[in-house]
Amino acid sequence: DIGDVYKEMEEFTESLHYFEKSLTISEAISDDVDICNNCNNIGHILTILGENERALEYLNRGLEISIKTGTRILESDSYKELSTLHKAAGDYESAFLYYKRYSILTLEIFSEESANNINKLQISYETEKKEQENEIYKLKNIELTEANQKLETALSEVVELSGLLPICSSCKNIRDDSGYCVQIDKYISEHSNAQFSQGMCPECVKMFRNTDQNSKPEISEKQST
Repeated sequence: DIGDVYKEMEEFTESLHYFEKSLTISEAISDDVDICNNCNNIGHILTILGENERALEYLNRGLEISIKTGTRILESDSYKELSTLHKAAGDYESAFLYYKRYSILTLEIFSEESANNINKLQISYETEKKEQENEIYKLKNIELTEANQKLETALSEVVELSGLLPICSSCKNIRDDSGYCVQIDKYISEHSNAQFSQGMCPECVKMFRNTDQNSKPEISEKQST
């Protein structure tokens, strides 16, 4: 990283010093990817400093390691640096060939990355969609279960009266299964969960008032006196 900073500051001698130190450590721990990366960086700096033969040595080493390890991004970087080196040396044919390899490989890497990103996004989308569908299905099942429970509760509270009920056309009493006549409210209460509250309709109230007035005894004048 220090080598990169000095490279950005265009202090190439210092940059080269730190890249070489990094390369020594990478070799000591046998980190092929980092060795390749350092070789490309050193080759880049040496190209700028005009040390083309040394630059070629490091870049070829980086290219060989990148191909061996299958590190295609670093292989692409090696081709690019080799193209720059040969261009600086005036070998335009080699510069063209290396840049062509760089372009083809870069396009392949980009296409593969794009395809992988599309596949990842598609998988993420399908997974999220499936989770949402499962959540909706789960909520619908909960709602359906609750509705069924409410319906079962309501049905359990209902006792249906069916069939023909023998009822008196006059007093409206019902004859039960034992042949006894019982009041309609008593019969329904015994055969269902219905409950009755006692009261009188307006017509009955009026009738009972009239009956009560007509049944009062007449008072004679003598009784009055």
